[in-house]
Amino acid sequence: MNTTDTALLQAVADERTRQTIDLMRRNTIDHLLLGNADNIRFVSNYRSLIIHETADHMYCVMNEAGEADIFGPHLREPYENKDPTTPAVREVHPLSGWVPGMSEPRTTIKTLARAIGGARHVGYDAIHPELLHGLQSELPTVRFTYIGASLMDVRRVKLPGEITLMEAACAQNQDALGAAFASAAPGVSDRELLAAALEQQQRLEAELITHSTCNVRAQFGNWFPNGSTMVQGQAIFIDQVYYGPGGYASDLTRTKFVGEPPAQVLDAYRRLVEVAHTVADAAKPGTTTVFLDELLNESLRRNGLAPSPYGLGHGIGLRVMEPPSLVQRDLVDDAVALRHGEVIALEPETSVDTDSGTVVLKVEDCFRVEDSGLRPLGPQASVEDVILDP
Repeated sequence: MNTTDTALLQAVADERTRQTIDLMRRNTIDHLLLGNADNIRFVSNYRSLIIHETADHMYCVMNEAGEADIFGPHLREPYENKDPTTPAVREVHPLSGWVPGMSEPRTTIKTLARAIGGARHVGYDAIHPELLHGLQSELPTVRFTYIGASLMDVRRVKLPGEITLMEAACAQNQDALGAAFASAAPGVSDRELLAAALEQQQRLEAELITHSTCNVRAQFGNWFPNGSTMVQGQAIFIDQVYYGPGGYASDLTRTKFVGEPPAQVLDAYRRLVEVAHTVADAAKPGTTTVFLDELLNESLRRNGLAPSPYGLGHGIGLRVMEPPSLVQRDLVDDAVALRHGEVIALEPETSVDTDSGTVVLKVEDCFRVEDSGLRPLGPQASVEDVILDP
């Protein structure tokens, strides 16, 4: 695929706007007020996520005709939008400069109240309670309804064009992981490893890189690079997110070994990969996320492995972690069933105790849910080529 195919990107954006208008009509909503960067991207194709502030930084107001106005801190005067990639956007307006919207609440409230003045029914997502209260005071005849969950539900099933873009993101993320592991050797630090991945990501078509974690002799929960260096026989894993063309995410994790690891560690990794494939093989439309998470830990225990310290995985798209959540039953409202066409990331993890300490092992891949089961969006983690030649 030519990932710079503007026709594909535009077709996907246009269909997302159409889906948004349909959602508004079903809920008799005549305006949307959105503060989440990924929702703004979904409805208008406007790229507001240029830094890590994913909410309370920029806003989108969309009317029932699918016409949007964007409010952000990166300009002094409003301007008419002429960008052909964002035809839904009419104008871009200045907002309080360089700070969260609620740092300047009165100005933010008055600016947005003017934009939705005349509305009857406004759907909103990640809007600060004080901002919402102020808008209700300014516009007492307007009805405000939370629409965030419904909008995320629409986003669960991906369009064919979205799948194409996500496959491209996975391929580019794989390339970056390959560049990182090619630099692995005793004495190389975790920061140097991730620098190699970052360089390759920038050589490709990275739109955004939100995190790269690298476990080098670290326990669970301490994945961020700290300058630790690799030693012979060590297990390392990199978990990294890569946002490719159109803003779609890929979330991949690979475990590798710097030279021959202890036999018990390599055997545990092989069993982890087998469990990952077992769980993926059991997934299809109608299978509940809770069942799959339970199957993960049952399979790990049957294979003599420690249970995963967190849930099996999550949906993925314009946001790296979207519904559904594949976790234990007491952490979700309902046991949600998988849907045909959605994309999920599965990331089983385990650990093994050795004489020199606990070794953390993990794999992660992205899949499209299809009637026949899960289809990986790229090559899956395997037991092949996991020992790096130092």
